[in-house]
Amino acid sequence: DGAGGSIFTFQITVDSERVVYKADKEIQSVHDLYSLPLAGGVRMRLNIALHPDHQIQRYQVAGDRVVYLSDEDIFDKDELYSVPVIGGAIEKLNADLPANGDVSGYFRITPNNLGVVYVADANADQVEELFSVPVGGGAVHPLSGEMVPGGEVFSFLILPNNLGVVYLADMLEDEVEELFLVSIFGGASTRLNPRLVAGGSVMPTFIPTADSQRLVYAAAQDSADVIELYLTQEGYGVYLPGVARP
Repeated sequence: DGAGGSIFTFQITVDSERVVYKADKEIQSVHDLYSLPLAGGVRMRLNIALHPDHQIQRYQVAGDRVVYLSDEDIFDKDELYSVPVIGGAIEKLNADLPANGDVSGYFRITPNNLGVVYVADANADQVEELFSVPVGGGAVHPLSGEMVPGGEVFSFLILPNNLGVVYLADMLEDEVEELFLVSIFGGASTRLNPRLVAGGSVMPTFIPTADSQRLVYAAAQDSADVIELYLTQEGYGVYLPGVARP
């Protein structure tokens, strides 16, 4: 756009009207977020900052908004924000965090661009839990529920139907990673895998079918030394025999 500094990453909006990019246009090595019409025009800075050493860590275009992770309010405290892609009022998406808490770099937008699911140590330092919130701000829904001491969320995905979240966590037993399903709006979680053999664990490899009715996952489920593939039947209720993974 003719200004100084370097552009690091960029994304194009779904309507192909604008490009959103991260760059150090104003202060060297300080990353900010900008939006610019593809046909050319006025560049808009999307984020603000209350201190000079802020950084945009990660961002994602979500329909007509941009969701981004930044420490723009408190130095070195990453939080989640949302702003219109053309610029405007910024909404903080996460609820208040403890003194040492922050939002991790791992968040996802729902396929319909209406919600955000993110991981944060919002209740205890270094205890990663799962939350959802509307993309434009609003009520924050806890998703992962109460965990055993030492438990935390390791990874997650949003179902294609936008209604559920599958996550990997040692929720019931510390250091035993299992799969759970919860509504995007919170509530009780359902464990998807049956009881694991001693020393077993679910791998961070799980994929839903396009109709959101089944899940394929890899696990050392029946033998602690053999990783196999498993498929849940419709509704995730019944587990089929494992098929050895190559």
